[in-house]
Amino acid sequence: MKTIRLILYMFLLGIASLPGRGNNPPADCDADFEFSYVPTTPIHVQFTDISTGDPTSWFWDFGDGYTSSEQNPVHPYPEPGMYEVCLIIEHDVPPNYCSDTICKMVEIPDTVDCEAIYSYSIDPLFPLEVTFFDHSVGNITNWEWNFGDGTTSFEQNPVHIFPDPGEFLVCLNVYNADSMESCFHFICETIDIPDTMTCIAEFAIVADSSSMVMNHFSFYDQSNGYPDNWFWEFGDGSFSTEQHPTHVYAEPGLYEVCLNSWNSSFPYCNDIRCKLAQTPSYYKLGGQAFIGETPINNPYHTGDTGMAILYRQRSDMGLVAVDTNIFFEHGYFWFSDMMELPYVIKIGLTEGSANFDAVVPSYYPSMMLWQDAASVMLDEDNFESHTSLLETIELETGPGGIKGRIIDDKRWELIHTRGFSDVPVILTDMLSQPLGWTRANTNGQFTFNNIAYGSYLVYADLTGMYSLPETVILSEDYPLVDSIFIEMSLTPLLSIREPEQRMFDILALYPNPAKSSINLNISAEENAGIEIMVYNQLGQQMLGENHMIYKGENKLEINISNLPESIYFLRLQAVNGTPLMKTFIKVD
Repeated sequence: MKTIRLILYMFLLGIASLPGRGNNPPADCDADFEFSYVPTTPIHVQFTDISTGDPTSWFWDFGDGYTSSEQNPVHPYPEPGMYEVCLIIEHDVPPNYCSDTICKMVEIPDTVDCEAIYSYSIDPLFPLEVTFFDHSVGNITNWEWNFGDGTTSFEQNPVHIFPDPGEFLVCLNVYNADSMESCFHFICETIDIPDTMTCIAEFAIVADSSSMVMNHFSFYDQSNGYPDNWFWEFGDGSFSTEQHPTHVYAEPGLYEVCLNSWNSSFPYCNDIRCKLAQTPSYYKLGGQAFIGETPINNPYHTGDTGMAILYRQRSDMGLVAVDTNIFFEHGYFWFSDMMELPYVIKIGLTEGSANFDAVVPSYYPSMMLWQDAASVMLDEDNFESHTSLLETIELETGPGGIKGRIIDDKRWELIHTRGFSDVPVILTDMLSQPLGWTRANTNGQFTFNNIAYGSYLVYADLTGMYSLPETVILSEDYPLVDSIFIEMSLTPLLSIREPEQRMFDILALYPNPAKSSINLNISAEENAGIEIMVYNQLGQQMLGENHMIYKGENKLEINISNLPESIYFLRLQAVNGTPLMKTFIKVD
Protein backbone atom coordinates (compact mmCIF):
# COMPACT_ATOMS: atom_id res chain seq x y z
CA MET A 1 0.00 0.00 0.00
CA LYS A 2 2.84 2.37 0.94
CA THR A 3 4.54 1.62 -2.41
CA ILE A 4 1.38 2.47 -4.38
CA ARG A 5 1.04 5.81 -2.55
CA LEU A 6 4.65 6.71 -3.20
CA ILE A 7 4.40 5.76 -6.92
CA LEU A 8 1.23 7.79 -7.31
CA TYR A 9 2.78 10.80 -5.57
CA MET A 10 5.94 10.53 -7.68
CA PHE A 11 3.82 10.24 -10.85
CA LEU A 12 1.94 13.42 -10.02
CA LEU A 13 5.17 15.10 -9.08
CA GLY A 14 6.67 14.05 -12.42
CA ILE A 15 3.79 15.58 -14.36
CA ALA A 16 4.21 18.81 -12.45
CA SER A 17 7.89 18.81 -13.35
CA LEU A 18 7.61 18.24 -17.15
CA PRO A 19 9.64 20.62 -19.31
CA GLY A 20 6.46 22.08 -20.74
CA ARG A 21 6.05 24.13 -17.58
CA GLY A 22 9.03 26.32 -18.43
CA ASN A 23 12.57 26.45 -19.70
CA ASN A 24 14.22 27.36 -16.32
CA PRO A 25 16.86 25.01 -14.88
CA PRO A 26 15.77 22.83 -11.92
CA ALA A 27 16.49 24.02 -8.37
CA ASP A 28 18.82 22.03 -6.13
CA CYS A 29 16.71 20.12 -3.53
CA ASP A 30 18.11 17.78 -0.87
CA ALA A 31 15.57 16.05 1.42
CA ASP A 32 16.64 15.25 4.98
CA PHE A 33 15.12 15.05 8.44
CA GLU A 34 15.90 14.34 12.07
CA PHE A 35 13.75 12.68 14.71
CA SER A 36 13.65 12.47 18.49
CA TYR A 37 11.53 10.65 21.03
CA VAL A 38 8.92 12.57 23.01
CA PRO A 39 8.67 11.15 26.56
CA THR A 40 4.98 10.21 26.54
CA THR A 41 2.88 7.08 26.56
CA PRO A 42 2.22 5.92 23.88
CA ILE A 43 5.56 6.85 22.35
CA HIS A 44 5.52 9.97 20.16
CA VAL A 45 8.26 10.87 17.72
CA GLN A 46 9.11 14.44 16.79
CA PHE A 47 10.17 14.73 13.13
CA THR A 48 12.14 17.82 12.14
CA ASP A 49 12.69 18.81 8.52
CA ILE A 50 16.29 19.85 7.78
CA SER A 51 16.01 19.77 3.98
CA THR A 52 17.76 22.29 1.74
CA GLY A 53 16.48 23.96 -1.40
CA ASP A 54 13.67 25.98 0.21
CA PRO A 55 10.94 23.33 -0.16
CA THR A 56 7.38 24.58 -0.35
CA SER A 57 5.61 21.29 0.38
CA TRP A 58 6.26 18.19 2.45
CA PHE A 59 4.79 14.71 2.36
CA TRP A 60 5.53 12.34 5.23
CA ASP A 61 4.82 8.60 5.24
CA PHE A 62 5.26 7.26 8.79
CA GLY A 63 5.36 3.60 7.78
CA ASP A 64 2.26 2.65 9.79
CA GLY A 65 -0.41 3.73 7.31
CA TYR A 66 -0.50 7.38 8.36
CA THR A 67 0.78 10.43 6.52
CA SER A 68 1.20 14.16 7.11
CA SER A 69 1.82 17.31 5.08
CA GLU A 70 3.20 19.37 7.99
CA GLN A 71 6.79 20.50 7.92
CA ASN A 72 7.66 19.24 11.43
CA PRO A 73 5.01 16.74 12.56
CA VAL A 74 4.75 14.80 15.83
CA HIS A 75 3.45 11.27 15.34
CA PRO A 76 2.38 8.62 17.90
CA TYR A 77 3.38 4.97 17.56
CA PRO A 78 1.13 2.75 19.68
CA GLU A 79 3.04 -0.43 18.80
CA PRO A 80 6.76 -1.20 19.05
CA GLY A 81 8.70 -2.19 15.93
CA MET A 82 10.79 -0.91 13.00
CA TYR A 83 9.14 1.67 10.76
CA GLU A 84 10.41 3.07 7.47
CA VAL A 85 9.64 6.79 7.42
CA CYS A 86 9.88 8.65 4.11
CA LEU A 87 9.89 12.38 3.40
CA ILE A 88 9.20 13.84 -0.06
CA ILE A 89 9.89 17.54 -0.53
CA GLU A 90 9.08 19.79 -3.47
CA HIS A 91 9.99 23.34 -4.47
CA ASP A 92 7.16 24.49 -6.74
CA VAL A 93 7.65 28.24 -7.07
CA PRO A 94 8.47 29.61 -10.55
CA PRO A 95 10.91 29.86 -12.14
CA ASN A 96 12.66 26.91 -10.39
CA TYR A 97 11.26 23.43 -9.68
CA CYS A 98 12.78 20.52 -7.76
CA SER A 99 11.90 17.53 -5.60
CA ASP A 100 13.68 14.89 -3.55
CA THR A 101 12.91 11.87 -1.38
CA ILE A 102 14.62 10.33 1.65
CA CYS A 103 13.68 7.32 3.83
CA LYS A 104 15.01 6.34 7.27
CA MET A 105 14.30 3.50 9.70
CA VAL A 106 12.79 4.49 13.05
CA GLU A 107 12.82 1.97 15.90
CA ILE A 108 10.03 2.03 18.46
CA PRO A 109 11.27 -0.04 21.44
CA ASP A 110 9.13 -2.91 22.65
CA THR A 111 10.21 -2.43 26.31
CA VAL A 112 10.07 0.63 28.54
CA ASP A 113 12.64 0.69 31.35
CA CYS A 114 10.75 3.36 33.35
CA GLU A 115 7.33 3.25 34.96
CA ALA A 116 5.58 6.33 36.33
CA ILE A 117 3.98 5.75 39.74
CA TYR A 118 2.88 8.31 42.31
CA SER A 119 0.80 8.75 45.43
CA TYR A 120 -0.50 11.86 47.17
CA SER A 121 -1.56 13.15 50.56
CA ILE A 122 -4.25 15.77 51.19
CA ASP A 123 -3.71 18.07 54.18
CA PRO A 124 -6.74 17.47 56.45
CA LEU A 125 -6.57 21.03 57.80
CA PHE A 126 -6.17 22.56 54.35
CA PRO A 127 -7.46 20.18 51.65
CA LEU A 128 -6.42 22.49 48.82
CA GLU A 129 -2.78 21.67 49.65
CA VAL A 130 -1.70 18.30 48.27
CA THR A 131 1.73 16.69 48.59
CA PHE A 132 2.70 14.37 45.73
CA PHE A 133 5.17 11.51 46.22
CA ASP A 134 7.04 10.02 43.27
CA HIS A 135 7.43 6.21 43.42
CA SER A 136 8.47 5.71 39.80
CA VAL A 137 10.94 2.96 38.91
CA GLY A 138 13.81 3.14 36.44
CA ASN A 139 16.82 5.32 35.81
CA ILE A 140 14.80 8.56 35.79
CA THR A 141 16.32 12.02 35.49
CA ASN A 142 13.26 14.17 34.77
CA TRP A 143 9.76 14.55 36.20
CA GLU A 144 6.98 16.59 34.62
CA TRP A 145 3.75 17.11 36.55
CA ASN A 146 0.54 18.55 35.13
CA PHE A 147 -1.97 19.26 37.89
CA GLY A 148 -4.98 19.71 35.65
CA ASP A 149 -5.54 23.32 36.73
CA GLY A 150 -3.22 24.94 34.21
CA THR A 151 -0.08 24.67 36.34
CA THR A 152 2.92 22.35 36.13
CA SER A 153 5.97 21.38 38.16
CA PHE A 154 9.34 19.80 37.44
CA GLU A 155 10.09 18.77 41.03
CA GLN A 156 10.23 15.12 41.98
CA ASN A 157 7.94 15.47 45.00
CA PRO A 158 6.01 18.72 44.62
CA VAL A 159 3.56 20.36 47.01
CA HIS A 160 0.69 21.96 45.13
CA ILE A 161 -2.18 24.21 46.22
CA PHE A 162 -5.25 23.82 44.03
CA PRO A 163 -7.38 26.91 43.38
CA ASP A 164 -10.70 25.30 44.33
CA PRO A 165 -12.24 22.02 45.48
CA GLY A 166 -13.22 19.55 42.76
CA GLU A 167 -11.81 16.83 40.49
CA PHE A 168 -8.46 17.32 38.75
CA LEU A 169 -6.64 15.06 36.28
CA VAL A 170 -3.06 14.95 37.55
CA CYS A 171 -0.50 13.51 35.14
CA LEU A 172 3.12 12.51 35.79
CA ASN A 173 5.56 12.08 32.92
CA VAL A 174 8.96 10.54 33.77
CA TYR A 175 11.94 9.94 31.51
CA ASN A 176 15.70 9.77 31.23
CA ALA A 177 16.95 12.73 29.24
CA ASP A 178 19.95 10.73 28.00
CA SER A 179 18.01 7.66 26.79
CA MET A 180 14.43 8.64 26.09
CA GLU A 181 14.10 5.88 23.50
CA SER A 182 14.07 3.33 26.33
CA CYS A 183 13.15 5.22 29.53
CA PHE A 184 9.93 7.19 29.54
CA HIS A 185 6.44 6.65 30.87
CA PHE A 186 3.27 8.62 31.46
CA ILE A 187 0.43 8.16 33.95
CA CYS A 188 -2.71 10.17 34.76
CA GLU A 189 -5.03 9.90 37.74
CA THR A 190 -8.10 11.88 38.78
CA ILE A 191 -7.95 13.18 42.35
CA ASP A 192 -10.84 14.69 44.28
CA ILE A 193 -10.20 17.79 46.39
CA PRO A 194 -12.93 17.84 49.08
CA ASP A 195 -15.04 20.94 49.68
CA THR A 196 -14.95 20.70 53.47
CA MET A 197 -12.15 21.24 55.95
CA THR A 198 -11.63 21.70 59.68
CA CYS A 199 -11.51 25.34 60.75
CA ILE A 200 -10.89 26.39 64.34
CA ALA A 201 -10.69 30.05 65.30
CA GLU A 202 -8.11 30.84 67.98
CA PHE A 203 -6.15 33.89 69.07
CA ALA A 204 -3.93 35.33 71.78
CA ILE A 205 -4.36 38.64 73.62
CA VAL A 206 -1.33 40.63 74.76
CA ALA A 207 -1.53 43.87 76.73
CA ASP A 208 1.39 45.79 75.19
CA SER A 209 3.42 47.72 77.76
CA SER A 210 6.16 48.69 75.28
CA SER A 211 3.88 50.97 73.23
CA MET A 212 3.70 53.59 76.03
CA VAL A 213 -0.01 53.95 75.27
CA MET A 214 -2.45 52.98 77.99
CA ASN A 215 -4.90 50.14 77.27
CA HIS A 216 -3.00 49.18 74.11
CA PHE A 217 -3.56 45.55 73.08
CA SER A 218 -2.10 43.31 70.38
CA PHE A 219 -4.16 40.42 69.03
CA TYR A 220 -2.49 37.44 67.34
CA ASP A 221 -4.44 35.08 65.09
CA GLN A 222 -3.67 31.40 65.81
CA SER A 223 -6.52 29.82 63.84
CA ASN A 224 -6.33 26.45 62.09
CA GLY A 225 -7.59 25.81 58.57
CA TYR A 226 -5.47 28.36 56.71
CA PRO A 227 -8.00 31.21 56.96
CA ASP A 228 -7.70 34.07 54.49
CA ASN A 229 -10.36 36.27 56.09
CA TRP A 230 -10.63 37.63 59.61
CA PHE A 231 -13.26 39.73 61.34
CA TRP A 232 -12.48 41.01 64.82
CA GLU A 233 -14.96 42.64 67.21
CA PHE A 234 -13.26 44.29 70.18
CA GLY A 235 -16.32 44.67 72.39
CA ASP A 236 -16.42 48.47 72.29
CA GLY A 237 -18.08 48.87 68.90
CA SER A 238 -14.78 48.74 66.99
CA PHE A 239 -13.75 46.04 64.53
CA SER A 240 -10.86 45.05 62.25
CA THR A 241 -10.26 42.77 59.27
CA GLU A 242 -6.48 42.48 59.77
CA GLN A 243 -4.95 39.15 60.70
CA HIS A 244 -2.98 40.48 63.67
CA PRO A 245 -4.57 43.80 64.69
CA THR A 246 -3.81 46.18 67.53
CA HIS A 247 -6.42 48.16 69.43
CA VAL A 248 -6.53 50.88 72.08
CA TYR A 249 -9.48 50.98 74.47
CA ALA A 250 -10.61 54.49 75.33
CA GLU A 251 -11.81 53.45 78.79
CA PRO A 252 -10.63 50.79 81.24
CA GLY A 253 -12.86 47.79 81.68
CA LEU A 254 -13.63 44.20 80.72
CA TYR A 255 -14.33 43.60 77.02
CA GLU A 256 -15.48 40.56 75.05
CA VAL A 257 -13.28 40.12 71.97
CA CYS A 258 -14.54 37.84 69.18
CA LEU A 259 -12.73 36.53 66.09
CA ASN A 260 -14.53 35.06 63.08
CA SER A 261 -12.00 33.42 60.72
CA TRP A 262 -12.72 31.55 57.50
CA ASN A 263 -11.22 30.25 54.27
CA SER A 264 -12.94 31.74 51.23
CA SER A 265 -12.34 28.58 49.16
CA PHE A 266 -14.48 26.52 51.56
CA PRO A 267 -17.91 28.03 52.20
CA TYR A 268 -18.48 25.92 55.31
CA CYS A 269 -15.02 26.48 56.77
CA ASN A 270 -15.47 29.18 59.40
CA ASP A 271 -15.42 29.43 63.15
CA ILE A 272 -15.96 32.04 65.87
CA ARG A 273 -13.99 32.33 69.12
CA CYS A 274 -14.59 34.84 71.92
CA LYS A 275 -12.39 35.77 74.87
CA LEU A 276 -12.39 38.40 77.61
CA ALA A 277 -9.83 41.22 77.60
CA GLN A 278 -9.31 43.03 80.89
CA THR A 279 -7.52 46.36 80.68
CA PRO A 280 -4.58 46.40 83.11
CA SER A 281 -3.98 48.74 86.01
CA TYR A 282 -1.46 51.56 85.63
CA TYR A 283 0.65 53.13 88.34
CA LYS A 284 3.42 55.68 88.88
CA LEU A 285 6.98 54.67 89.65
CA GLY A 286 9.73 56.91 91.01
CA GLY A 287 12.60 57.37 93.44
CA GLN A 288 15.83 59.21 94.07
CA ALA A 289 19.34 58.48 92.81
CA PHE A 290 21.91 58.55 95.61
CA ILE A 291 25.67 58.93 95.71
CA GLY A 292 26.62 57.80 99.17
CA GLU A 293 24.09 59.07 101.69
CA THR A 294 22.91 62.04 99.63
CA PRO A 295 20.65 62.26 96.56
CA ILE A 296 22.33 63.89 93.59
CA ASN A 297 21.79 67.65 93.26
CA ASN A 298 20.16 67.79 96.67
CA PRO A 299 19.55 70.30 98.13
CA TYR A 300 21.44 72.26 95.45
CA HIS A 301 22.40 71.46 91.87
CA THR A 302 25.95 70.10 91.91
CA GLY A 303 26.41 69.55 88.19
CA ASP A 304 25.02 66.03 87.79
CA THR A 305 22.35 64.87 85.32
CA GLY A 306 20.90 61.43 85.79
CA MET A 307 19.40 58.97 83.31
CA ALA A 308 16.97 56.28 84.46
CA ILE A 309 16.13 53.36 82.17
CA LEU A 310 13.12 51.20 82.97
CA TYR A 311 13.14 47.56 81.82
CA ARG A 312 10.14 45.31 81.66
CA GLN A 313 10.61 41.69 82.66
CA ARG A 314 9.11 39.36 80.04
CA SER A 315 9.26 35.59 80.25
CA ASP A 316 9.61 35.23 76.47
CA MET A 317 12.08 38.06 75.76
CA GLY A 318 13.93 38.70 79.03
CA LEU A 319 14.45 42.38 79.80
CA VAL A 320 12.99 44.94 77.39
CA ALA A 321 13.62 48.67 77.78
CA VAL A 322 10.26 50.45 77.86
CA ASP A 323 11.04 54.02 78.97
CA THR A 324 13.86 56.48 79.74
CA ASN A 325 13.84 59.49 82.07
CA ILE A 326 16.48 62.25 82.14
CA PHE A 327 16.45 64.00 85.53
CA PHE A 328 18.50 66.34 87.72
CA GLU A 329 16.31 68.22 90.21
CA HIS A 330 16.85 66.78 93.70
CA GLY A 331 17.98 63.55 92.07
CA TYR A 332 14.38 62.43 91.55
CA PHE A 333 13.37 60.19 88.64
CA TRP A 334 9.85 59.11 87.73
CA PHE A 335 7.76 57.16 85.25
CA SER A 336 4.05 57.80 84.76
CA ASP A 337 1.25 55.41 83.85
CA MET A 338 3.26 52.17 83.85
CA MET A 339 1.43 48.88 83.49
CA GLU A 340 1.18 46.57 86.49
CA LEU A 341 4.26 44.41 85.95
CA PRO A 342 7.68 43.66 87.45
CA TYR A 343 10.39 46.11 86.36
CA VAL A 344 14.16 46.57 86.64
CA ILE A 345 15.59 50.08 87.12
CA LYS A 346 19.02 51.19 85.91
CA ILE A 347 20.49 54.57 86.91
CA GLY A 348 23.56 56.34 85.54
CA LEU A 349 24.97 59.82 85.05
CA THR A 350 25.19 61.44 81.64
CA GLU A 351 28.60 62.29 80.21
CA GLY A 352 29.76 65.69 81.44
CA SER A 353 28.26 65.27 84.89
CA ALA A 354 30.50 66.32 87.78
CA ASN A 355 30.60 62.80 89.26
CA PHE A 356 30.56 60.91 85.95
CA ASP A 357 33.88 59.11 86.64
CA ALA A 358 33.23 58.68 90.36
CA VAL A 359 30.31 56.25 89.98
CA VAL A 360 29.34 53.38 87.69
CA PRO A 361 25.87 52.76 86.19
CA SER A 362 23.93 50.81 88.82
CA TYR A 363 20.72 48.82 89.18
CA TYR A 364 18.11 49.09 91.90
CA PRO A 365 18.79 49.00 94.79
CA SER A 366 22.61 49.26 94.36
CA MET A 367 24.00 46.56 92.04
CA MET A 368 26.69 46.66 89.37
CA LEU A 369 25.21 43.90 87.17
CA TRP A 370 21.65 43.40 85.96
CA GLN A 371 21.64 39.75 87.05
CA ASP A 372 21.96 40.92 90.67
CA ALA A 373 19.28 43.62 90.42
CA ALA A 374 16.09 43.44 92.46
CA SER A 375 12.87 43.74 90.48
CA VAL A 376 10.18 46.20 91.45
CA MET A 377 6.67 44.71 91.35
CA LEU A 378 4.49 47.66 90.43
CA ASP A 379 1.06 46.88 91.87
CA GLU A 380 0.50 50.34 93.37
CA ASP A 381 2.00 53.81 93.09
CA ASN A 382 5.63 53.54 94.15
CA PHE A 383 7.66 56.68 94.87
CA GLU A 384 10.45 55.09 96.90
CA SER A 385 12.46 52.96 94.47
CA HIS A 386 15.62 54.75 95.58
CA THR A 387 18.80 53.58 93.87
CA SER A 388 22.34 54.12 95.14
CA LEU A 389 25.04 54.51 92.50
CA LEU A 390 28.13 52.42 93.21
CA GLU A 391 31.16 54.61 93.82
CA THR A 392 34.56 53.77 92.40
CA ILE A 393 37.45 53.38 94.80
CA GLU A 394 40.76 55.04 94.05
CA LEU A 395 42.64 53.34 91.21
CA GLU A 396 46.40 53.40 91.63
CA THR A 397 48.11 54.62 88.48
CA GLY A 398 51.05 52.94 86.81
CA PRO A 399 52.57 51.84 83.49
CA GLY A 400 50.12 48.99 82.84
CA GLY A 401 47.28 48.78 80.35
CA ILE A 402 44.37 46.57 79.32
CA LYS A 403 42.83 46.28 75.87
CA GLY A 404 40.01 44.02 74.87
CA ARG A 405 36.85 43.43 72.96
CA ILE A 406 33.26 42.38 73.54
CA ILE A 407 32.27 39.49 71.29
CA ASP A 408 29.24 37.36 70.52
CA ASP A 409 29.62 33.80 71.78
CA LYS A 410 27.81 32.42 68.70
CA ARG A 411 29.20 34.40 65.77
CA TRP A 412 32.54 35.97 66.68
CA GLU A 413 33.19 37.22 63.17
CA LEU A 414 29.94 39.24 63.25
CA ILE A 415 30.61 41.17 66.42
CA HIS A 416 30.19 44.50 64.68
CA THR A 417 26.57 43.66 63.82
CA ARG A 418 25.43 42.73 67.33
CA GLY A 419 25.47 46.30 68.66
CA PHE A 420 28.10 46.28 71.42
CA SER A 421 28.81 49.99 70.98
CA ASP A 422 28.56 51.99 74.24
CA VAL A 423 28.32 48.87 76.41
CA PRO A 424 29.70 49.71 79.88
CA VAL A 425 32.96 47.88 80.68
CA ILE A 426 33.86 47.95 84.38
CA LEU A 427 37.29 47.42 85.93
CA THR A 428 37.23 46.04 89.50
CA ASP A 429 39.60 44.63 92.06
CA MET A 430 39.53 40.92 92.84
CA LEU A 431 36.65 41.53 95.28
CA SER A 432 34.55 43.08 92.47
CA GLN A 433 34.83 46.57 93.94
CA PRO A 434 34.61 49.02 90.99
CA LEU A 435 37.78 50.97 90.20
CA GLY A 436 36.66 52.66 86.98
CA TRP A 437 34.69 52.13 83.84
CA THR A 438 34.54 52.98 80.15
CA ARG A 439 32.32 52.29 77.15
CA ALA A 440 33.08 50.02 74.20
CA ASN A 441 33.48 51.68 70.81
CA THR A 442 31.54 50.82 67.64
CA ASN A 443 33.65 47.66 67.16
CA GLY A 444 33.14 46.51 70.75
CA GLN A 445 36.72 47.48 71.73
CA PHE A 446 37.71 48.99 75.07
CA THR A 447 40.90 50.26 76.75
CA PHE A 448 42.15 51.02 80.27
CA ASN A 449 45.43 52.95 80.42
CA ASN A 450 47.91 53.98 83.15
CA ILE A 451 47.08 51.17 85.55
CA ALA A 452 49.32 49.94 88.35
CA TYR A 453 50.60 46.37 88.29
CA GLY A 454 48.25 43.95 90.01
CA SER A 455 45.26 41.65 89.56
CA TYR A 456 41.95 42.87 88.18
CA LEU A 457 38.55 41.71 86.97
CA VAL A 458 36.96 43.13 83.80
CA TYR A 459 33.16 43.05 83.49
CA ALA A 460 30.86 43.99 80.61
CA ASP A 461 27.23 44.82 81.38
CA LEU A 462 24.72 44.70 78.53
CA THR A 463 21.29 44.54 80.12
CA GLY A 464 19.61 41.24 79.28
CA MET A 465 22.75 39.47 78.01
CA TYR A 466 24.99 37.22 80.06
CA SER A 467 28.78 37.35 80.40
CA LEU A 468 31.56 36.30 82.75
CA PRO A 469 34.37 38.56 83.99
CA GLU A 470 37.89 38.15 82.67
CA THR A 471 40.84 38.02 85.07
CA VAL A 472 43.85 40.21 84.19
CA ILE A 473 47.27 40.17 85.88
CA LEU A 474 49.67 43.03 85.09
CA SER A 475 53.36 42.79 85.97
CA GLU A 476 56.75 44.00 84.84
CA ASP A 477 56.96 41.02 82.48
CA TYR A 478 53.43 41.60 81.17
CA PRO A 479 52.64 45.30 81.58
CA LEU A 480 50.12 45.30 78.72
CA VAL A 481 47.41 42.69 78.28
CA ASP A 482 45.79 43.32 74.92
CA SER A 483 43.90 40.11 74.22
CA ILE A 484 40.92 40.29 76.57
CA PHE A 485 37.71 38.94 75.02
CA ILE A 486 34.43 39.12 76.92
CA GLU A 487 31.79 36.86 75.40
CA MET A 488 28.15 37.96 75.53
CA SER A 489 25.40 35.36 75.37
CA LEU A 490 21.61 35.34 75.35
CA THR A 491 21.71 32.32 77.68
CA PRO A 492 23.41 31.94 81.07
CA LEU A 493 27.08 30.97 80.90
CA LEU A 494 29.04 28.59 83.07
CA SER A 495 29.52 29.99 86.57
CA ILE A 496 32.86 31.54 87.36
CA ARG A 497 32.98 29.23 90.36
CA GLU A 498 32.67 26.20 88.09
CA PRO A 499 35.21 26.85 85.32
CA GLU A 500 35.13 24.67 82.26
CA GLN A 501 38.17 22.43 81.99
CA ARG A 502 40.26 23.44 79.01
CA MET A 503 41.49 20.72 76.69
CA PHE A 504 44.44 22.82 75.54
CA ASP A 505 46.27 26.09 76.15
CA ILE A 506 48.41 28.45 74.09
CA LEU A 507 51.80 28.55 75.79
CA ALA A 508 53.35 31.06 73.41
CA LEU A 509 52.74 33.03 70.20
CA TYR A 510 55.91 34.33 68.55
CA PRO A 511 57.40 36.34 66.99
CA ASN A 512 55.10 39.25 67.75
CA PRO A 513 55.20 41.49 65.71
CA ALA A 514 55.71 39.08 62.81
CA LYS A 515 56.38 39.44 59.09
CA SER A 516 55.70 36.16 57.29
CA SER A 517 54.64 33.59 59.88
CA ILE A 518 53.80 33.09 63.54
CA ASN A 519 54.52 30.08 65.72
CA LEU A 520 52.12 28.64 68.26
CA ASN A 521 53.21 26.48 71.18
CA ILE A 522 50.14 24.56 72.34
CA SER A 523 49.74 22.15 75.24
CA ALA A 524 46.93 19.59 74.98
CA GLU A 525 45.31 17.27 77.52
CA GLU A 526 44.37 14.81 74.75
CA ASN A 527 44.44 14.34 70.99
CA ALA A 528 42.04 16.70 69.26
CA GLY A 529 41.24 18.46 66.01
CA ILE A 530 41.37 22.24 66.28
CA GLU A 531 40.33 25.17 64.12
CA ILE A 532 42.49 28.30 63.90
CA MET A 533 40.92 31.51 62.60
CA VAL A 534 42.44 34.96 62.18
CA TYR A 535 40.24 38.08 62.21
CA ASN A 536 40.96 41.72 61.46
CA GLN A 537 39.85 44.59 63.67
CA LEU A 538 36.44 44.72 61.94
CA GLY A 539 35.72 41.11 62.86
CA GLN A 540 36.22 39.84 59.29
CA GLN A 541 37.81 36.41 58.97
CA MET A 542 41.13 36.63 57.09
CA LEU A 543 42.53 33.11 57.59
CA GLY A 544 41.17 29.71 58.56
CA GLU A 545 43.02 26.43 59.09
CA ASN A 546 42.33 23.01 60.62
CA HIS A 547 45.03 21.08 62.47
CA MET A 548 45.44 17.93 64.53
CA ILE A 549 47.19 18.31 67.88
CA TYR A 550 48.33 15.54 70.22
CA LYS A 551 48.54 15.09 73.96
CA GLY A 552 51.48 17.06 75.30
CA GLU A 553 53.22 20.03 73.68
CA ASN A 554 52.67 20.92 70.01
CA LYS A 555 54.18 23.53 67.70
CA LEU A 556 52.29 24.99 64.73
CA GLU A 557 53.43 27.50 62.13
CA ILE A 558 50.82 29.81 60.55
CA ASN A 559 51.62 31.59 57.28
CA ILE A 560 50.56 35.26 57.50
CA SER A 561 52.62 36.61 54.58
CA ASN A 562 49.50 37.59 52.60
CA LEU A 563 47.96 39.63 55.40
CA PRO A 564 48.17 43.44 55.22
CA GLU A 565 50.05 45.24 57.95
CA SER A 566 47.68 45.58 60.91
CA ILE A 567 46.61 44.20 64.30
CA TYR A 568 44.90 40.77 64.19
CA PHE A 569 43.06 38.47 66.56
CA LEU A 570 43.75 34.72 66.52
CA ARG A 571 41.01 32.37 67.72
CA LEU A 572 41.80 28.72 68.47
CA GLN A 573 39.01 26.27 69.24
CA ALA A 574 38.39 22.53 69.39
CA VAL A 575 34.99 20.90 68.88
CA ASN A 576 32.83 21.66 71.95
CA GLY A 577 35.82 23.35 73.56
CA THR A 578 36.37 26.81 75.01
CA PRO A 579 37.91 29.18 72.43
CA LEU A 580 41.26 30.82 73.17
CA MET A 581 42.14 34.29 71.92
CA LYS A 582 45.49 35.91 71.15
CA THR A 583 46.45 39.19 69.51
CA PHE A 584 49.38 39.68 67.16
CA ILE A 585 50.76 42.43 64.92
CA LYS A 586 51.62 41.90 61.24
CA VAL A 587 54.38 44.13 59.87
CA ASP A 588 55.84 44.38 56.38
